[in-house]
Amino acid sequence: MRLVYCMLVGLMVAGVAAGEWVFDHVLYDFELPQDNSYGVHGVVVDPEGKVWIALHGGITSDPVIDPETGDTLGWYRPIYILDPETGEHVDFSPLKILELWDGTLDTLWTGSPHNGSGKGITLDNDGNILYSSWATLYRIDYHTGQCLNRFIPESAGLPTTGMDTGLRTCTYR
Repeated sequence: MRLVYCMLVGLMVAGVAAGEWVFDHVLYDFELPQDNSYGVHGVVVDPEGKVWIALHGGITSDPVIDPETGDTLGWYRPIYILDPETGEHVDFSPLKILELWDGTLDTLWTGSPHNGSGKGITLDNDGNILYSSWATLYRIDYHTGQCLNRFIPESAGLPTTGMDTGLRTCTYR
C-alpha cells in the first residue's frame, strides 16, 4: 500500500512539474492591501463555469442604510459570482439579499446574529452552492442565485462550538 501511495504522489508531482502552467490574468482585483482581518474564505466553480467567492470581513464597504434615519446599520457581506472569461459580475451578483424558497428575504450583513461573514463555500451533489456564513448554512441555486434551503443551528453559535455537544446533521429534500 505504501508503495502504491508513493508511486501516486510521484506521478502527481511529475505531472505538475511537466505541465506548462502560464499565468493568464487576475480574475478580480479587490485593490486592497494585505490584511489578516478580511479576505476570501473560499472559491468554487459551478457546473456552468461561474466563479463563486465567499468574502470574509471588511473586504467590501457597501453600507446597509436605515431608510428612515439615513444611519449606517452595518455592511453587506455579499457573495460574488463572476464570469470566468471577463471577471465581471453575473446578472444576479453580488448576492447581498437571498430570496428564500417561501419568498422571504435574508440579508447577508454584519448586523445579523446568524450570518454576516463568509466562512466557506462548496458544491452539493447537484452542483448547487453550499455557503456558510457565521452559523448559517445556505443551499443556493447556481442558475438563479435563489436560496433553496437554509439551516441555522439551535445554538446559533459558530459551527466549531458544536464539537463539544456532538455532531449534528442537516438533510434537505
